[in-house]
Amino acid sequence: MNFQLEPFPKNISGLAPSHLENLKASGLNDVTINEAKLQSVPPRLINKILGFNAKINSLLEIPYPGTDFSRYKLFPPLTNREGHSIKYFQAKDSAPRLYVPPGFDCTAPLWRKTEGEKKALKATQEGLNCLGLGGIWNFATKNGNGQPELIPDLKNIPWKNKTVEIIPDADFKTKDHVKRAVYRFAKLLEAEGATVFIVELPGALKLDDYLCQHTAADFEKLPRLTCQSNQFEEAKLAEAKKISIQDVILSTGDLQRINFPPKKEYINPLIREGQIILISGWRGVGKTWFALSLANANTTGKRFGHWEIINSVPWLYLDGEMAIQDIQQRYRQLNPSGEEKAPLYFYSEAYANHLGLPRASLVNQEWRDNFKSVLLSMGIKIAVFDNIASLAPGIDENAKKDWDPINQYLLDLRFNGITSVLLHHVNKEGGQRGTSAREDNIDLSIMLKQPSGYLPEAGADFIASFSKARVAYADLNKLQDVRFTLTEMDGDLTWEWRNVKAEIKQEVLRMIDQGMDYKDIASELGISKGRISQIKAEGKK
Repeated sequence: MNFQLEPFPKNISGLAPSHLENLKASGLNDVTINEAKLQSVPPRLINKILGFNAKINSLLEIPYPGTDFSRYKLFPPLTNREGHSIKYFQAKDSAPRLYVPPGFDCTAPLWRKTEGEKKALKATQEGLNCLGLGGIWNFATKNGNGQPELIPDLKNIPWKNKTVEIIPDADFKTKDHVKRAVYRFAKLLEAEGATVFIVELPGALKLDDYLCQHTAADFEKLPRLTCQSNQFEEAKLAEAKKISIQDVILSTGDLQRINFPPKKEYINPLIREGQIILISGWRGVGKTWFALSLANANTTGKRFGHWEIINSVPWLYLDGEMAIQDIQQRYRQLNPSGEEKAPLYFYSEAYANHLGLPRASLVNQEWRDNFKSVLLSMGIKIAVFDNIASLAPGIDENAKKDWDPINQYLLDLRFNGITSVLLHHVNKEGGQRGTSAREDNIDLSIMLKQPSGYLPEAGADFIASFSKARVAYADLNKLQDVRFTLTEMDGDLTWEWRNVKAEIKQEVLRMIDQGMDYKDIASELGISKGRISQIKAEGKK
Protein backbone atom coordinates (compact mmCIF):
# COMPACT_ATOMS: atom_id res chain seq x y z
CA MET A 1 0.00 0.00 0.00
CA ASN A 2 1.26 3.46 -0.89
CA PHE A 3 1.20 5.77 2.15
CA GLN A 4 1.20 9.45 1.41
CA LEU A 5 0.99 12.11 4.11
CA GLU A 6 -2.14 14.18 3.87
CA PRO A 7 -1.41 17.92 3.60
CA PHE A 8 -1.96 19.90 6.80
CA PRO A 9 -5.26 21.75 6.41
CA LYS A 10 -5.52 25.43 5.84
CA ASN A 11 -9.23 25.69 6.63
CA ILE A 12 -10.61 27.32 9.75
CA SER A 13 -11.55 24.04 11.41
CA GLY A 14 -7.99 22.76 11.24
CA LEU A 15 -9.13 19.44 9.84
CA ALA A 16 -7.81 17.39 6.95
CA PRO A 17 -10.48 16.44 4.39
CA SER A 18 -10.53 12.76 5.40
CA HIS A 19 -10.89 13.72 9.06
CA LEU A 20 -13.75 16.11 8.38
CA GLU A 21 -15.44 13.47 6.24
CA ASN A 22 -15.08 10.89 9.02
CA LEU A 23 -16.57 13.22 11.63
CA LYS A 24 -19.45 14.20 9.36
CA ALA A 25 -20.17 10.49 8.78
CA SER A 26 -20.75 10.22 12.55
CA GLY A 27 -23.32 13.01 12.31
CA LEU A 28 -21.25 15.73 13.99
CA ASN A 29 -22.09 19.28 12.97
CA ASP A 30 -19.66 22.21 12.65
CA VAL A 31 -20.57 23.63 16.06
CA THR A 32 -19.85 20.33 17.84
CA ILE A 33 -16.59 19.80 15.93
CA ASN A 34 -15.32 23.29 16.76
CA GLU A 35 -16.41 23.19 20.41
CA ALA A 36 -14.67 19.83 20.84
CA LYS A 37 -11.47 21.38 19.35
CA LEU A 38 -10.96 18.35 17.09
CA GLN A 39 -7.92 18.97 14.90
CA SER A 40 -5.50 17.30 12.52
CA VAL A 41 -1.92 16.80 13.67
CA PRO A 42 0.73 18.50 11.48
CA PRO A 43 2.58 15.80 9.47
CA ARG A 44 5.96 16.71 10.99
CA LEU A 45 4.63 15.87 14.50
CA ILE A 46 2.98 12.52 13.75
CA ASN A 47 5.96 10.24 14.41
CA LYS A 48 7.00 12.35 17.42
CA ILE A 49 3.55 11.89 19.00
CA LEU A 50 3.40 8.17 18.20
CA GLY A 51 7.01 7.47 19.23
CA PHE A 52 7.73 5.39 16.15
CA ASN A 53 7.78 5.69 12.39
CA ALA A 54 4.27 4.83 11.33
CA LYS A 55 3.03 4.22 7.83
CA ILE A 56 -0.08 6.33 8.15
CA ASN A 57 -1.45 9.21 6.12
CA SER A 58 -2.67 11.42 8.97
CA LEU A 59 -3.57 11.69 12.63
CA LEU A 60 -6.71 13.22 14.16
CA GLU A 61 -6.32 14.61 17.68
CA ILE A 62 -9.22 14.33 20.13
CA PRO A 63 -8.39 16.46 23.17
CA TYR A 64 -10.10 15.68 26.49
CA PRO A 65 -11.66 18.91 27.84
CA GLY A 66 -10.19 20.16 31.09
CA THR A 67 -7.08 17.93 30.83
CA ASP A 68 -3.78 17.80 28.95
CA PHE A 69 -4.71 14.33 27.70
CA SER A 70 -5.56 13.47 24.06
CA ARG A 71 -6.38 10.40 22.04
CA TYR A 72 -5.59 10.09 18.35
CA LYS A 73 -7.39 8.41 15.46
CA LEU A 74 -5.14 6.76 12.89
CA PHE A 75 -5.75 7.17 9.14
CA PRO A 76 -5.53 4.38 7.99
CA PRO A 77 -5.60 1.98 10.99
CA LEU A 78 -2.51 -0.11 11.76
CA THR A 79 -2.39 -3.88 12.17
CA ASN A 80 -0.52 -5.39 15.13
CA ARG A 81 1.39 -8.70 15.26
CA GLU A 82 -1.76 -10.58 16.27
CA GLY A 83 -3.57 -9.25 13.24
CA HIS A 84 -5.82 -6.92 15.21
CA SER A 85 -6.69 -3.52 13.81
CA ILE A 86 -5.47 -0.50 15.79
CA LYS A 87 -7.67 2.52 15.09
CA TYR A 88 -6.75 4.75 18.05
CA PHE A 89 -3.58 5.67 19.90
CA GLN A 90 -2.70 7.42 23.16
CA ALA A 91 0.62 8.34 24.78
CA LYS A 92 2.73 5.43 26.01
CA ASP A 93 2.15 4.53 29.68
CA SER A 94 -0.88 6.86 29.88
CA ALA A 95 -3.93 5.55 31.73
CA PRO A 96 -7.49 5.46 30.39
CA ARG A 97 -9.44 8.66 30.95
CA LEU A 98 -13.09 9.67 30.92
CA TYR A 99 -14.18 11.81 27.97
CA VAL A 100 -16.57 14.60 28.97
CA PRO A 101 -17.90 16.25 25.81
CA PRO A 102 -18.53 20.00 25.65
CA GLY A 103 -22.14 20.60 26.65
CA PHE A 104 -22.37 17.65 29.03
CA ASP A 105 -24.67 18.54 31.95
CA CYS A 106 -23.27 17.06 35.17
CA THR A 107 -26.38 18.22 37.08
CA ALA A 108 -28.76 16.10 34.99
CA PRO A 109 -30.39 13.15 36.83
CA LEU A 110 -29.59 10.75 33.98
CA TRP A 111 -26.04 10.14 32.72
CA ARG A 112 -25.18 8.01 29.74
CA LYS A 113 -21.89 6.36 28.81
CA THR A 114 -20.74 4.95 25.50
CA GLU A 115 -17.56 3.60 23.89
CA GLY A 116 -15.77 6.27 21.88
CA GLU A 117 -15.51 10.03 21.83
CA LYS A 118 -17.37 10.57 18.54
CA LYS A 119 -20.38 8.64 19.80
CA ALA A 120 -20.42 10.66 23.03
CA LEU A 121 -20.22 13.89 21.01
CA LYS A 122 -23.06 12.84 18.70
CA ALA A 123 -25.28 11.74 21.62
CA THR A 124 -24.67 14.96 23.57
CA GLN A 125 -25.25 16.98 20.39
CA GLU A 126 -28.69 15.33 20.17
CA GLY A 127 -29.47 16.10 23.81
CA LEU A 128 -28.73 12.66 25.28
CA ASN A 129 -26.05 13.82 27.80
CA CYS A 130 -23.41 11.19 27.22
CA LEU A 131 -19.87 10.47 28.43
CA GLY A 132 -17.27 8.48 26.49
CA LEU A 133 -14.51 5.99 27.19
CA GLY A 134 -11.74 5.08 24.78
CA GLY A 135 -12.44 1.34 24.80
CA ILE A 136 -14.93 -1.21 26.04
CA TRP A 137 -12.63 -2.21 28.95
CA ASN A 138 -11.32 1.30 29.68
CA PHE A 139 -13.57 1.81 32.70
CA ALA A 140 -11.53 -0.35 35.09
CA THR A 141 -8.13 -0.78 36.64
CA LYS A 142 -6.98 -3.12 39.43
CA ASN A 143 -6.66 -2.25 43.08
CA GLY A 144 -3.89 -3.38 45.42
CA ASN A 145 -5.61 -6.75 45.87
CA GLY A 146 -5.78 -7.39 42.16
CA GLN A 147 -9.53 -6.79 42.09
CA PRO A 148 -11.15 -4.62 39.37
CA GLU A 149 -12.16 -1.10 40.34
CA LEU A 150 -13.23 2.02 38.47
CA ILE A 151 -10.56 4.25 36.96
CA PRO A 152 -9.93 7.43 39.02
CA ASP A 153 -11.96 9.65 36.66
CA LEU A 154 -14.98 7.43 37.35
CA LYS A 155 -14.17 6.59 40.97
CA ASN A 156 -14.15 10.26 41.93
CA ILE A 157 -17.72 10.82 40.69
CA PRO A 158 -20.46 10.58 43.38
CA TRP A 159 -22.58 7.89 41.70
CA LYS A 160 -24.97 7.41 44.62
CA ASN A 161 -28.60 7.91 43.56
CA LYS A 162 -27.59 8.57 39.93
CA THR A 163 -29.28 6.75 37.07
CA VAL A 164 -26.81 5.59 34.42
CA GLU A 165 -27.42 4.11 30.96
CA ILE A 166 -24.55 2.18 29.38
CA ILE A 167 -24.80 2.20 25.57
CA PRO A 168 -22.56 -0.49 24.07
CA ASP A 169 -22.30 -1.25 20.37
CA ALA A 170 -24.96 -3.69 19.25
CA ASP A 171 -22.33 -6.43 18.90
CA PHE A 172 -22.26 -6.88 22.69
CA LYS A 173 -25.15 -9.31 22.19
CA THR A 174 -22.92 -11.70 20.20
CA LYS A 175 -19.42 -11.07 21.59
CA ASP A 176 -18.89 -12.66 25.00
CA HIS A 177 -15.91 -10.49 25.99
CA VAL A 178 -17.91 -7.33 25.24
CA LYS A 179 -20.88 -8.66 27.19
CA ARG A 180 -18.60 -9.37 30.16
CA ALA A 181 -17.17 -5.86 29.98
CA VAL A 182 -20.64 -4.30 29.99
CA TYR A 183 -21.72 -6.51 32.89
CA ARG A 184 -18.64 -5.78 35.00
CA PHE A 185 -18.91 -2.03 34.37
CA ALA A 186 -22.57 -2.05 35.38
CA LYS A 187 -21.85 -4.00 38.58
CA LEU A 188 -19.02 -1.63 39.56
CA LEU A 189 -21.33 1.36 39.12
CA GLU A 190 -24.07 -0.39 41.09
CA ALA A 191 -21.57 -0.98 43.89
CA GLU A 192 -21.07 2.80 43.99
CA GLY A 193 -24.81 3.33 44.49
CA ALA A 194 -25.92 4.01 40.90
CA THR A 195 -29.02 2.56 39.22
CA VAL A 196 -27.77 1.10 35.95
CA PHE A 197 -29.50 0.14 32.69
CA ILE A 198 -27.99 -1.16 29.47
CA VAL A 199 -29.50 0.21 26.24
CA GLU A 200 -29.98 -2.44 23.55
CA LEU A 201 -29.26 -0.97 20.10
CA PRO A 202 -30.91 -2.81 17.19
CA GLY A 203 -29.13 -4.87 14.56
CA ALA A 204 -25.39 -4.26 14.36
CA LEU A 205 -25.51 -0.48 14.83
CA LYS A 206 -23.23 1.76 16.85
CA LEU A 207 -24.62 4.73 18.73
CA ASP A 208 -23.53 7.41 16.26
CA ASP A 209 -24.82 5.33 13.33
CA TYR A 210 -28.14 4.84 15.09
CA LEU A 211 -28.55 8.56 15.82
CA CYS A 212 -27.79 9.38 12.17
CA GLN A 213 -30.80 7.26 11.20
CA HIS A 214 -33.13 7.87 14.16
CA THR A 215 -34.21 10.62 16.52
CA ALA A 216 -33.47 11.00 20.21
CA ALA A 217 -37.16 10.20 20.81
CA ASP A 218 -36.64 6.86 19.01
CA PHE A 219 -33.64 6.19 21.25
CA GLU A 220 -35.74 6.66 24.39
CA LYS A 221 -38.04 3.84 23.23
CA LEU A 222 -35.24 1.27 22.90
CA PRO A 223 -35.22 -1.72 25.30
CA ARG A 224 -33.34 -1.30 28.60
CA LEU A 225 -31.64 -4.26 30.20
CA THR A 226 -30.26 -4.72 33.72
CA CYS A 227 -27.57 -6.94 35.19
CA GLN A 228 -30.38 -9.36 36.07
CA SER A 229 -31.42 -9.78 32.42
CA ASN A 230 -31.01 -13.21 30.84
CA GLN A 231 -28.57 -11.70 28.32
CA PHE A 232 -25.91 -11.66 31.03
CA GLU A 233 -26.25 -15.20 32.42
CA GLU A 234 -22.89 -16.34 31.03
CA ALA A 235 -21.24 -13.08 32.09
CA LYS A 236 -22.59 -13.58 35.61
CA LEU A 237 -21.11 -17.07 35.78
CA ALA A 238 -17.76 -15.87 34.46
CA GLU A 239 -17.60 -13.02 36.97
CA ALA A 240 -18.78 -15.22 39.83
CA LYS A 241 -15.74 -17.46 39.33
CA LYS A 242 -13.56 -14.54 40.31
CA ILE A 243 -15.24 -14.16 43.71
CA SER A 244 -15.35 -16.83 46.39
CA ILE A 245 -17.69 -17.17 49.35
CA GLN A 246 -14.79 -16.18 51.57
CA ASP A 247 -14.52 -12.86 49.69
CA VAL A 248 -17.96 -11.77 50.86
CA ILE A 249 -17.64 -12.83 54.51
CA LEU A 250 -17.23 -9.68 56.60
CA SER A 251 -15.39 -9.30 59.87
CA THR A 252 -16.87 -7.02 62.52
CA GLY A 253 -14.27 -4.44 61.46
CA ASP A 254 -15.33 -4.74 57.80
CA LEU A 255 -18.96 -4.46 58.77
CA GLN A 256 -18.30 -1.22 60.60
CA ARG A 257 -15.91 0.17 57.98
CA ILE A 258 -17.89 -0.35 54.78
CA ASN A 259 -20.14 2.57 53.97
CA PHE A 260 -23.31 0.77 52.85
CA PRO A 261 -25.90 3.12 51.32
CA PRO A 262 -28.85 3.60 53.73
CA LYS A 263 -32.28 2.37 52.71
CA LYS A 264 -34.42 5.20 51.42
CA GLU A 265 -37.50 6.08 53.42
CA TYR A 266 -40.71 6.74 51.47
CA ILE A 267 -43.49 6.91 54.10
CA ASN A 268 -42.32 7.12 57.70
CA PRO A 269 -42.37 4.59 59.29
CA LEU A 270 -44.40 2.39 56.96
CA ILE A 271 -42.59 2.06 53.67
CA ARG A 272 -38.89 1.96 52.86
CA GLU A 273 -36.74 0.80 49.99
CA GLY A 274 -36.63 -2.94 49.32
CA GLN A 275 -39.45 -4.09 51.63
CA ILE A 276 -42.11 -6.76 51.33
CA ILE A 277 -45.41 -5.50 52.77
CA LEU A 278 -48.61 -7.50 53.28
CA ILE A 279 -52.02 -5.82 53.59
CA SER A 280 -54.79 -8.25 54.58
CA GLY A 281 -58.48 -7.97 55.33
CA TRP A 282 -62.01 -9.16 54.58
CA ARG A 283 -63.41 -8.74 51.08
CA GLY A 284 -64.84 -5.26 50.74
CA VAL A 285 -63.21 -3.89 53.91
CA GLY A 286 -61.21 -1.32 51.88
CA LYS A 287 -57.83 -2.91 51.06
CA THR A 288 -57.74 -1.44 47.55
CA TRP A 289 -58.78 2.00 48.81
CA PHE A 290 -56.07 1.84 51.47
CA ALA A 291 -53.27 0.74 49.11
CA LEU A 292 -54.34 3.18 46.41
CA SER A 293 -54.41 5.99 48.97
CA LEU A 294 -50.89 5.13 50.16
CA ALA A 295 -49.71 5.30 46.54
CA ASN A 296 -51.52 8.57 45.95
CA ALA A 297 -50.18 10.11 49.17
CA ASN A 298 -46.58 9.25 48.36
CA THR A 299 -46.68 10.33 44.70
CA THR A 300 -48.38 13.64 45.60
CA GLY A 301 -46.25 14.24 48.70
CA LYS A 302 -49.28 14.62 50.99
CA ARG A 303 -49.52 13.03 54.44
CA PHE A 304 -51.70 9.98 54.95
CA GLY A 305 -53.11 9.81 58.45
CA HIS A 306 -50.28 10.69 60.83
CA TRP A 307 -47.66 9.15 58.55
CA GLU A 308 -45.21 11.54 56.90
CA ILE A 309 -44.09 11.41 53.25
CA ILE A 310 -40.27 11.46 53.17
CA ASN A 311 -39.51 10.79 49.50
CA SER A 312 -41.96 10.67 46.60
CA VAL A 313 -41.02 7.84 44.20
CA PRO A 314 -42.57 6.10 41.15
CA TRP A 315 -45.25 3.48 41.89
CA LEU A 316 -46.90 0.85 39.73
CA TYR A 317 -50.31 -0.45 40.80
CA LEU A 318 -51.07 -3.89 39.35
CA ASP A 319 -54.78 -4.70 39.65
CA GLY A 320 -55.92 -8.22 38.97
CA GLU A 321 -59.68 -8.04 39.39
CA MET A 322 -61.33 -4.61 38.95
CA ALA A 323 -62.62 -3.05 35.76
CA ILE A 324 -60.35 -0.29 34.43
CA GLN A 325 -63.27 2.16 34.71
CA ASP A 326 -63.47 1.50 38.47
CA ILE A 327 -59.74 2.13 38.91
CA GLN A 328 -60.07 5.33 36.90
CA GLN A 329 -62.99 6.55 39.03
CA ARG A 330 -61.29 5.79 42.33
CA TYR A 331 -58.11 7.62 41.38
CA ARG A 332 -60.08 10.64 40.15
CA GLN A 333 -61.92 10.79 43.47
CA LEU A 334 -58.70 10.55 45.49
CA ASN A 335 -56.76 13.00 43.33
CA PRO A 336 -59.21 15.20 41.38
CA SER A 337 -56.48 17.71 40.46
CA GLY A 338 -54.17 15.04 39.05
CA GLU A 339 -51.13 16.66 40.66
CA GLU A 340 -48.03 14.48 41.09
CA LYS A 341 -44.53 14.80 42.50
CA ALA A 342 -43.69 11.35 41.23
CA PRO A 343 -45.48 9.19 38.65
CA LEU A 344 -48.13 6.65 39.60
CA TYR A 345 -48.69 3.98 36.93
CA PHE A 346 -51.49 1.45 36.62
CA TYR A 347 -51.54 -2.01 35.09
CA SER A 348 -55.09 -3.31 34.77
CA GLU A 349 -55.68 -6.97 34.00
CA ALA A 350 -59.00 -6.01 32.46
CA TYR A 351 -57.38 -3.46 30.14
CA ALA A 352 -54.51 -5.82 29.26
CA ASN A 353 -57.01 -8.54 28.39
CA HIS A 354 -58.91 -6.06 26.24
CA LEU A 355 -55.70 -5.46 24.28
CA GLY A 356 -55.10 -9.20 23.90
CA LEU A 357 -52.28 -9.68 26.42
CA PRO A 358 -52.08 -12.92 28.45
CA ARG A 359 -52.96 -12.93 32.15
CA ALA A 360 -50.54 -11.43 34.61
CA SER A 361 -49.31 -14.32 36.71
CA LEU A 362 -46.92 -14.47 39.65
CA VAL A 363 -46.89 -18.23 39.06
CA ASN A 364 -45.39 -17.93 35.55
CA GLN A 365 -41.60 -17.45 35.57
CA GLU A 366 -41.48 -15.84 32.13
CA TRP A 367 -44.09 -13.28 33.19
CA ARG A 368 -42.25 -12.61 36.46
CA ASP A 369 -38.98 -11.99 34.62
CA ASN A 370 -40.61 -9.72 32.05
CA PHE A 371 -42.43 -7.75 34.74
CA LYS A 372 -39.23 -7.27 36.74
CA SER A 373 -37.48 -5.94 33.63
CA VAL A 374 -40.35 -3.48 33.12
CA LEU A 375 -40.16 -2.32 36.75
CA LEU A 376 -36.41 -1.77 36.52
CA SER A 377 -36.47 -0.05 33.13
CA MET A 378 -39.24 2.34 34.28
CA GLY A 379 -37.48 3.11 37.54
CA ILE A 380 -40.40 1.82 39.64
CA LYS A 381 -39.60 1.79 43.36
CA ILE A 382 -42.87 0.42 44.77
CA ALA A 383 -45.08 -2.22 43.11
CA VAL A 384 -48.57 -3.04 44.43
CA PHE A 385 -49.98 -6.49 43.68
CA ASP A 386 -53.77 -6.42 44.11
CA ASN A 387 -54.39 -9.23 44.97
CA ILE A 388 -52.60 -12.54 45.57
CA ALA A 389 -55.63 -14.68 44.79
CA SER A 390 -56.12 -13.02 41.38
CA LEU A 391 -52.45 -12.77 40.42
CA ALA A 392 -51.37 -16.24 41.55
CA PRO A 393 -54.04 -18.46 39.97
CA GLY A 394 -54.00 -22.19 40.54
CA ILE A 395 -51.66 -22.32 43.54
CA ASP A 396 -52.51 -24.27 46.67
CA GLU A 397 -52.55 -21.42 49.20
CA ASN A 398 -51.81 -23.86 52.02
CA ALA A 399 -48.77 -25.37 50.32
CA LYS A 400 -45.41 -23.78 51.12
CA LYS A 401 -43.86 -25.28 47.96
CA ASP A 402 -46.38 -23.39 45.79
CA TRP A 403 -45.55 -20.10 47.49
CA ASP A 404 -41.76 -20.53 47.48
CA PRO A 405 -41.14 -19.43 43.83
CA ILE A 406 -43.23 -16.29 44.41
CA ASN A 407 -41.40 -15.63 47.66
CA GLN A 408 -38.03 -15.90 45.88
CA TYR A 409 -39.28 -13.47 43.25
CA LEU A 410 -40.26 -10.93 45.92
CA LEU A 411 -36.82 -11.32 47.50
CA ASP A 412 -35.26 -10.74 44.08
CA LEU A 413 -37.24 -7.49 43.75
CA ARG A 414 -36.08 -6.54 47.27
CA PHE A 415 -32.41 -7.08 46.31
CA ASN A 416 -33.03 -4.80 43.32
CA GLY A 417 -34.33 -2.06 45.61
CA ILE A 418 -38.02 -2.54 44.74
CA THR A 419 -40.64 -2.60 47.50
CA SER A 420 -43.56 -5.01 46.99
CA VAL A 421 -46.99 -4.37 48.51
CA LEU A 422 -49.22 -7.47 48.49
CA LEU A 423 -52.98 -7.41 49.07
CA HIS A 424 -54.54 -10.57 50.45
CA HIS A 425 -57.82 -11.90 51.82
CA VAL A 426 -58.27 -13.36 55.31
CA ASN A 427 -59.80 -16.72 56.26
CA LYS A 428 -63.13 -17.32 58.01
CA GLU A 429 -61.47 -16.81 61.39
CA GLY A 430 -60.06 -13.45 60.32
CA GLY A 431 -56.46 -14.66 60.15
CA GLN A 432 -54.01 -14.95 57.25
CA ARG A 433 -55.37 -17.21 54.51
CA GLY A 434 -53.01 -19.92 53.33
CA THR A 435 -49.52 -21.01 54.38
CA SER A 436 -47.83 -19.20 57.25
CA ALA A 437 -44.62 -19.21 55.13
CA ARG A 438 -46.09 -16.19 53.34
CA GLU A 439 -45.15 -14.04 56.33
CA ASP A 440 -41.61 -15.36 56.79
CA ASN A 441 -39.96 -12.58 54.78
CA ILE A 442 -42.56 -9.90 55.34
CA ASP A 443 -41.17 -6.64 56.70
CA LEU A 444 -44.56 -5.13 57.52
CA SER A 445 -47.90 -6.86 57.94
CA ILE A 446 -51.00 -4.66 58.12
CA MET A 447 -54.34 -6.19 59.02
CA LEU A 448 -57.45 -4.16 58.15
CA LYS A 449 -60.11 -5.09 60.70
CA GLN A 450 -63.76 -4.18 60.80
CA PRO A 451 -64.50 -1.92 63.78
CA SER A 452 -67.17 -2.60 66.36
CA GLY A 453 -70.60 -1.90 64.91
CA TYR A 454 -69.33 -1.91 61.33
CA LEU A 455 -72.00 -1.58 58.64
CA PRO A 456 -71.24 -2.77 55.07
CA GLU A 457 -73.00 0.27 53.61
CA ALA A 458 -70.49 2.48 55.39
CA GLY A 459 -67.88 1.56 52.76
CA ALA A 460 -64.19 1.81 53.61
CA ASP A 461 -64.16 1.92 57.41
CA PHE A 462 -61.51 -0.17 59.15
CA ILE A 463 -58.84 -0.38 61.81
CA ALA A 464 -55.29 -0.70 60.50
CA SER A 465 -53.47 -3.02 62.88
CA PHE A 466 -49.80 -3.98 62.65
CA SER A 467 -49.06 -7.64 63.36
CA LYS A 468 -45.41 -7.55 62.21
CA ALA A 469 -43.11 -4.60 61.72
CA ARG A 470 -39.35 -4.37 61.10
CA VAL A 471 -38.89 -0.74 62.04
CA ALA A 472 -36.63 1.25 64.31
CA TYR A 473 -37.54 0.99 67.97
CA ALA A 474 -38.15 4.74 68.12
CA ASP A 475 -40.83 4.43 65.41
CA LEU A 476 -42.90 1.71 67.07
CA ASN A 477 -45.19 4.29 68.69
CA LYS A 478 -46.21 5.42 65.19
CA LEU A 479 -47.57 1.95 64.44
CA GLN A 480 -50.38 1.87 66.94
CA ASP A 481 -53.79 0.85 65.65
CA VAL A 482 -55.46 3.57 63.59
CA ARG A 483 -59.07 3.76 62.46
CA PHE A 484 -59.61 5.07 58.93
CA THR A 485 -62.96 6.12 57.50
CA LEU A 486 -63.38 7.23 53.90
CA THR A 487 -65.86 10.08 53.62
CA GLU A 488 -67.23 12.04 50.68
CA MET A 489 -67.26 15.85 50.63
CA ASP A 490 -68.46 17.80 47.59
CA GLY A 491 -67.86 14.79 45.35
CA ASP A 492 -64.27 14.31 46.54
CA LEU A 493 -63.11 11.61 48.92
CA THR A 494 -61.15 12.29 52.07
CA TRP A 495 -59.88 10.08 54.88
CA GLU A 496 -60.75 10.61 58.52
CA TRP A 497 -58.41 8.95 60.96
CA ARG A 498 -58.08 8.66 64.71
CA ASN A 499 -56.01 6.79 67.24
CA VAL A 500 -57.83 3.57 68.16
CA LYS A 501 -56.37 3.52 71.65
CA ALA A 502 -57.93 6.90 72.42
CA GLU A 503 -61.13 5.91 70.63
CA ILE A 504 -61.52 2.68 72.63
CA LYS A 505 -60.95 4.56 75.86
CA GLN A 506 -63.80 6.96 75.04
CA GLU A 507 -66.06 4.10 74.03
CA VAL A 508 -65.34 2.14 77.23
CA LEU A 509 -66.16 5.18 79.37
CA ARG A 510 -69.38 5.75 77.42
CA MET A 511 -70.48 2.13 77.89
CA ILE A 512 -69.66 2.24 81.60
CA ASP A 513 -71.79 5.40 81.92
CA GLN A 514 -74.63 3.52 80.26
CA GLY A 515 -74.36 0.85 82.94
CA MET A 516 -73.09 -1.97 80.70
CA ASP A 517 -71.53 -5.01 82.34
CA TYR A 518 -67.71 -5.40 82.01
CA LYS A 519 -68.16 -8.78 80.39
CA ASP A 520 -70.43 -7.31 77.69
CA ILE A 521 -68.05 -4.39 77.07
CA ALA A 522 -65.10 -6.77 76.73
CA SER A 523 -67.02 -8.92 74.26
CA GLU A 524 -68.18 -5.90 72.25
CA LEU A 525 -64.78 -4.19 71.96
CA GLY A 526 -62.49 -7.22 72.00
CA ILE A 527 -60.49 -6.17 75.07
CA SER A 528 -59.96 -7.71 78.51
CA LYS A 529 -61.95 -6.85 81.62
CA GLY A 530 -58.67 -5.87 83.27
CA ARG A 531 -58.11 -3.26 80.56
CA ILE A 532 -61.61 -1.92 81.16
CA SER A 533 -60.86 -1.51 84.86
CA GLN A 534 -57.61 0.28 83.95
CA ILE A 535 -59.43 2.69 81.60
CA LYS A 536 -62.07 3.41 84.25
CA ALA A 537 -59.34 4.20 86.81
CA GLU A 538 -57.54 6.47 84.34
CA GLY A 539 -60.80 8.19 83.46
CA LYS A 540 -61.41 9.23 87.06
CA LYS A 541 -58.03 11.01 87.27
